[in-house]
Amino acid sequence: MSGVLKEPAWHERPSTSRVTCSLWRSRRPRGTLRHVATSPGRNDPCPCGSGRKYKHCCLAAREDVDQQWRRLREAEGRVVPAILDFALDRNGKTAIGAAWKYFCGGARPLVEAADDPEFERVFLTWFLFDWQRPAAAATPSMRKWPVRPIAATFLEERGLGLASLDERLARAALAAPLTFAAIESVTPGRSLVLRDILTGAQYTVMERSASQSVLPGSILFARALTIDAVSIMIGTGHWVIPPAFHNRIIDFRERHAAGRPGLDAQRVKALHTAVVDLYGTIVEELLNPTPPTLQNTDGDPLAPTKMEFEVGCSPEEAVERLAPLAYGHAFDDHGDDGTARGGGELGTARATSSEGGRASAAKQGPVSSAGDAERGGFVARAPERGPNGPDPGPCSAATAA
Repeated sequence: MSGVLKEPAWHERPSTSRVTCSLWRSRRPRGTLRHVATSPGRNDPCPCGSGRKYKHCCLAAREDVDQQWRRLREAEGRVVPAILDFALDRNGKTAIGAAWKYFCGGARPLVEAADDPEFERVFLTWFLFDWQRPAAAATPSMRKWPVRPIAATFLEERGLGLASLDERLARAALAAPLTFAAIESVTPGRSLVLRDILTGAQYTVMERSASQSVLPGSILFARALTIDAVSIMIGTGHWVIPPAFHNRIIDFRERHAAGRPGLDAQRVKALHTAVVDLYGTIVEELLNPTPPTLQNTDGDPLAPTKMEFEVGCSPEEAVERLAPLAYGHAFDDHGDDGTARGGGELGTARATSSEGGRASAAKQGPVSSAGDAERGGFVARAPERGPNGPDPGPCSAATAA
């Protein structure tokens, strides 16, 4: 299709570095919703509404944007592996191991990083462009972190050897914070309009892959950078965050804004560990949601309740009157649901409510007390017979809601 460049999927992009082969393997995202992105033909009317043919109107500008986007993606494929190789040459696996331990909370050793979808997607860029000692190191291990990001040291020592675009991309990624961005609008197969929830900045990023599956209102954890009026995302989190977490992120912003209307990019960069912690907390809640609390209309919690009735009647009459409480169960035959005394008179009876639309009966022995009643059913008991006939006490029934 003329003028349209196909973006490689994440797993098809250039390998991050030699550590990709030794520590993890490329993993293809599964279950991604695909849309077929369409573009007007060269001789079709321009979608801008000018009335001119597309080739004489906006096609040239779109091709320029597409070419710049492709150059930026190619630069990313060179810069990120180069900085990662620099980090490994300088510190071996010690530094990346310490950063990974913090990022995943010690849940996975470095040798198993391939099994975590966040490792290559978001962790590596955080490790290279953000990881540094916090102003107030909370733990002894944090005090051993570098005083500035690895990418900053790389640019100082080897920046002169980079191509101009590669250096610009590295510096832009170093300045851009890893943040939460709400999706305001989507052009499937081409771009996303994002608003940074922490800083309030708005930008339109060229994103072929994610724009085919995400919806407006959803939240992305990513780093957006702009070079020559073209914005891209790098280091995007694996999980798309539902809109329900928007207020949680706003609360985080207000807590750290110290009375200011928002945070600037530099402040968000300084909060990189807290931002990563918040993302980890949200992902944990997505993967292991808290079960809902059952409440009535007044907000009081609901709990199973046992009800007991004292009735002056025979067990047969009690069963007949209380049977509606055991919804879905038919008492056509008491053979398996009750016990009979001499003379064929019903002694005890039990019925349970239906499950999934199917009637069921508890096939148990005689019930000795009201405490034997089970949730969803009832028990009716006849008074015991004395030597001179039945006791005068009333029969009783127990139900459990």
